[in-house]
Order: sequence, then structure tokens, then C-alpha cells
Amino acid sequence: HIVFSRSTDGGSTWSDPLSLTSGNSAVQFSMPVVAPDGTVYVIYCDENQSRFYLQKSTDGGASFASTPSALPFAINWYYDEVLPNENSMRSPSIPAMTVDFSPRHRGRIYVTWPSLTGYSNNIAHIFLSYSDDQGKSFSPAMEVDGDDVSGRDKFEPWVAVEPTTGTVGISYYDSQVSTIAGGSDYMAAFTSDDGATFNRVRLSAQSFPIIPQYGNGYFTDYTGLCAAAGNFYP
Repeated sequence: HIVFSRSTDGGSTWSDPLSLTSGNSAVQFSMPVVAPDGTVYVIYCDENQSRFYLQKSTDGGASFASTPSALPFAINWYYDEVLPNENSMRSPSIPAMTVDFSPRHRGRIYVTWPSLTGYSNNIAHIFLSYSDDQGKSFSPAMEVDGDDVSGRDKFEPWVAVEPTTGTVGISYYDSQVSTIAGGSDYMAAFTSDDGATFNRVRLSAQSFPIIPQYGNGYFTDYTGLCAAAGNFYP
């Protein structure tokens, strides 16, 4: 189950956990965010449905909607897909989410994720979508990396919005310019026009190897990206 707890005294005490899921679905990879108006959103993956779900609270996390919203995107789950170009590392569709605090699209929800689903060449790409109605509907998925030629994988994205300009940044691993076999680089893509165009920047000074650890091709699940005062910090 996905459960939620909140603290209203700086972390000294915590509320009893609320279950946001029910039944026997295999769910994980949850992420909470808080909107400018105090609305709390929690996104998570459901393996049985191969979908992302979004839960919403309009009272600061004291209670949540009885039924989550299903995002309209097919995803690949956990161990279902591996990246053969990256030493067979696993590539689950783990979502990252943020909310826009800028005047431009204040309250807009952004979600990014990696997926092989829908690509016959078995190459992973990075996608972005947004909602302007508190998660009731989402824009069509936009391909962030813009590379359908190299046949190389992209994975593990994160998203942030600069709070004064509304510029959206997505950081991710990308192997298209890697100079070593089974290697990757760290990249970022920025858009200021609702995803119509992306400015892509290589962040890593040199390529590095992807070496999965432990069982089932584990490499990493989460990265991170934040934005403030006109800058982005991966």
C-alpha cells in the first residue's frame, strides 16, 4: 500500500498514516508535492494496471479523495524491461512530479517519466506531461530527449520549475553521446514554451560507465533537481 502521514509541528509529531491505495495491487514509487494553494498531490505506480495514479487532498493532507485519478499513459513496470545498451540495467517507469509556483502557470502539475512502452526498437525515452485542472486531465506526452536516431537509451528523469520564470527543467541520464560501451552522460532539457521546444545541455564533463549492482540489474531509482533564483541544481 501507499500510505501518507503529515506533521504540523515541524516534524516533532506525525499523524496516523492514511492508506491511499486498497486491494492487492502492487504499488510503489510514490512522490508527494504541495501546490501553492496547499493542495497535496501524491503520484504512484500500479503494476497491475501499468499506470500512474494521482491522489489529491484539498485539506492539507488530512484526507484524500476516495478514488485516485489514472493518468492516460501506458508505462513499463519494474523488472519488465531492461536496457540492453546499459549492461541490462532495469528501467522501471518511475515518475517525478512538481507543481509550478511561478506567475506563468501557477498551480500547473508537471510529471516526467522514462518508458520503453510503444517503441519497437526497445529504446527508452523521457516524457513530460502537464495538467492545468488539478490532475483531472493531462496534456499529450511530449518526448523530452528528442533523439529517435541514435538508438541509445535515456532514463531516470527528474523535473523542477523555476519559480519566477516558469521555465521547466528535466534532468536525466542519456547514453546517445557516450564515448564508452555501456556508458552514459547526465543531461538536462529546458522548455519555456510548454514543451514545444527543448534546449538540451550535457551536464557531465565526460561519459561514465553504467554498472548495475545487486540482483535484477539494479543501478538507481531516483535522482533529483531543484530550481531557485533563475538557476537549476541537479
